[in-house]
Order: sequence, then structure tokens, then C-alpha cells
Amino acid sequence: MVTILAALLDGLEKEKLSSVLAGEGGDVELLYLDSLADLDNILETRDVDIILLDFQYQNGALADWLSLWPLPYIIIASVEETDRLEGTLKDETSSFIIREPSLRYLEVIPLVVRKVLYYRELADIQNRHLQLSERRYLELVQALPDVVYHIDEHGEFQFINDSVKMLGYEPIELIGRHFTEIIDAEEADKVSRCVVLKELQGRSTGAENAPKLFDERRSGSRKTSNLLVKLKKKNGDESGRKILGSIISYGEVSSVGFSEAESKEAGRGTVGIIRDVTEKVEKEKLLKNSLEEKTILLREIHHRVKNNLQIILSLLNLHSHEFKETGPPSILREIESEIHSMAMVHDQLCHSESLGRIDMQEYIETLSHRLCDIYDFDSSRITYTISAKDIFLKLEKATPVGLIINELVSNALKYAFTEQKMGTMLVEFANDSDGYFTLLIKDDGTGFSSLLRKSEWMNIGLQLVELLVDQLEGTVRYENDNGASIRIRIPEGVLTGT
Repeated sequence: MVTILAALLDGLEKEKLSSVLAGEGGDVELLYLDSLADLDNILETRDVDIILLDFQYQNGALADWLSLWPLPYIIIASVEETDRLEGTLKDETSSFIIREPSLRYLEVIPLVVRKVLYYRELADIQNRHLQLSERRYLELVQALPDVVYHIDEHGEFQFINDSVKMLGYEPIELIGRHFTEIIDAEEADKVSRCVVLKELQGRSTGAENAPKLFDERRSGSRKTSNLLVKLKKKNGDESGRKILGSIISYGEVSSVGFSEAESKEAGRGTVGIIRDVTEKVEKEKLLKNSLEEKTILLREIHHRVKNNLQIILSLLNLHSHEFKETGPPSILREIESEIHSMAMVHDQLCHSESLGRIDMQEYIETLSHRLCDIYDFDSSRITYTISAKDIFLKLEKATPVGLIINELVSNALKYAFTEQKMGTMLVEFANDSDGYFTLLIKDDGTGFSSLLRKSEWMNIGLQLVELLVDQLEGTVRYENDNGASIRIRIPEGVLTGT
């Protein structure tokens, strides 16, 4: 049953309308409005589905009040009143009919009524769906542990969820108040647009250095994110002062701005999330302190290992003095160089910014200098070139590589330049593009004897080199190239751990 409330002036229109609606059977009930005084009583006592009125009823007074009632309506107007219709018809749940002398327009009223009610039903369904969606989103927002807020262009809260209760506030008491109400007073100036932007006036900051404001209106990659601010609790203590110490809360703020230019009453504003990261920050501090303690401990361990190796070297030196006439045997010098090569690894780690890797360029240069001192080679007698830039190895890999270099350089110093006073040497360590590290040690000395079998010139030091190369899954090649040339290739993954 559809109930129509008709407000018509012309008696013939009423008679014709009654006849037309009678043809619809018993599905339509027609009520006539005699005066505006009866309108409220009818709407309160009867379920009216639609209003049908003459635009001139009560000199247009009823038409002016139509927007106050949540009912669809159909207006009967003359052609001369079409301009006025534009301001009255605001949505698709209302319509109009142009009056003409024959009254034939009344015959289409049932069709227009069905159309208007159909659109009204669709609108009601959409509104119920929107209301349900909004209620679900609101319930979701209220269930979040994070503080979700909306502030206007003046920085005043328009909405804030129940999670703000963790600071002692009720959401309702913050509505209309500035966002600095929940920011620690010491940090308010850091996030206030009027303060921060004034300090940056005339400066080009770029996207990365742009100010991260609490109320900043940005989106996409330039939205405010990971901004830490201290939050203050309401009535921090009995004196009303802010609470310091363990109950200071940090807020991680993420906000995006919006502007609704089409809706003037909506204005501009910002929505965002404040996450309590107090526990996270405290854990990060503890972790950082623990890491610093472990770093100091590791440096101390490396320092003590180096000192212990230095003690061993000192003991070897003491015993070497026992050989006054013949001098210390070569085996002592070889052991001394090997121990020193290992001690240098720990020494470099003690003084390195990173405890995880050894700078091989610096290490090889220092080792070469030390070996020249051990075997009494000064810079005027031998010239050597070191090339190992941008090569960094971990302790467990740098030690065997250092021993290999120690043995090969020692061998060159002992045997390559016995028949000549001057010489050159090259130590090159590079990461090739084919997935291998290549270590090349080359001198222009006597070279390997082509008359003897390898087993006859392979001393203990070179045997140690081959054992270490095998451990590193590498290969070694000996060549006579205007002197001795030893090329070692080691898979990159073995040295880098990849």
C-alpha cells in the first residue's frame, strides 16, 4: 500500500487525481491536506510515503519546507516556475510535473510515483549499506590499539578514537582542542607548523629533509612517517605537572592530508595514526647498549690475542739471541713471520671501525713492511707494489689468506734476490668478474729452477701454501715469467660466505 499526501488547490485536479488513482486498484491511499496546520498531525499519525503538491499551495510555503521532512515529493508546477524548481529539487528522490490545461498530466502521476519511490528505495538501501560500513569501520577504528585521529586545518581534533584513553583522556574532551594538548610541552615547538616552517622560510629542504610535522598534509612517498614525539598524560601527578621518567610515552606518527574543495563546510584537515612505541624504543636502547658492550668485549679479546702472540714473538727473540756467532736459524724467522701475520689480523680488528672485516690493502702493506724488516731488506734494495683496494675479508678468511701471502713474500725475499742487489715485487689481490678472487705474487728474481723437479724446490713454506689453498677450495699455479709468478684462484663464495 502506497500512501500519498496531496496538497492541491484546484478542485478539478483533486477530482481527476482521485479518478486516476482509483484505477490503480487498492494499492494506493490518497490523503488530502486541507491546511498547513494539519500537516504535523498527519505525519505523526499516518505513514505517508510521498507528498504531491501544487507549487503555489499556501503561496509556496509548503515547498519551502519540503527539505525538512525525510519524504520524497512530486511538485506540480507551471512552465513559468521552472527556474524556481531548480533550487527545490535537490536529489533523485524528488521529481516534478509541468501543468497543462487538459489535466492529462495527472494520468502520469502513478508512473512518476513508482519512479520516485523506486529511487527512494535504492537510496535507502545505499544509505543503510553506508551506515553499516561506517559503523563497521568505526568499530574497527575503536578496536585498534593505536590512536587514530582527524584534525582540521587549525590543528584541532575533529575525531579521536578510544585508544587515547591510555593517556588519561576521554575522546569527547579533546574534540575541538589543539593537537598539542597531548604533546609534551618540550616538544610542542618541534612539531608546530607555525614554528618549524618559520625557521625553514627561504630554505630549500628537498623531499628527504622536509619537516616532519604532526599535522602535515602530505600523501604518497612524502607523507609524514616515523616521527617520534613524546606524549603527555593527563594529570601526570597530583600537582598536575607532566610526568617524566618511565611513563613518558613516545608516539610514532603517520599522517596523510586531504582537501575537499568541493565541500566548503568540510574544509581541510589531516588524518593519521599515533602508535605507542615506548616499549620498542626502550628495547632498542637496551639492544644498542648491549651491542656496544659486546663490541668493547670483542675488541678487548682481539687485543689480548694480539698481546699473547706478541709475547710469543718476544720469547722467540730472546732465544734467537742465544745464537751469537751463527745467528738465529731460519726456522725461527719463519715462525716469527707466521705468528706476526696472525697477530696483525687481530691488531687491525682492534683499531677498525668494523669488527667484522679486514682491509686487505692495509693489511698486505703492513705485512710486507714487516717482512722486509725481518729479512733485512730496505726500500733501496727492493721495490714492491701492493694492489688490493676495496677487498675486505672476515677474520676466519683473512687469517689463511694472510698466511699464504706471508709464506710467498717470505719465499721471494729469501730466494729470489740472492744473486742480485735490486729487485721488484708485485702483490695483487682482486675480485674478478667471473666469481673468483685472484691472488698474484710476482717478482723479477731468479725464478723457479727449470732443471729441477717441483718436489725438489717445493719447500715447507710452499707446501703450507698448497694446504691452505686446498682448504679454501682454490687452485695454485707456478710460472717462470722473468722471475717467479704464483697465481692463486679462490671461489668468491668461499671468501665472502655467499
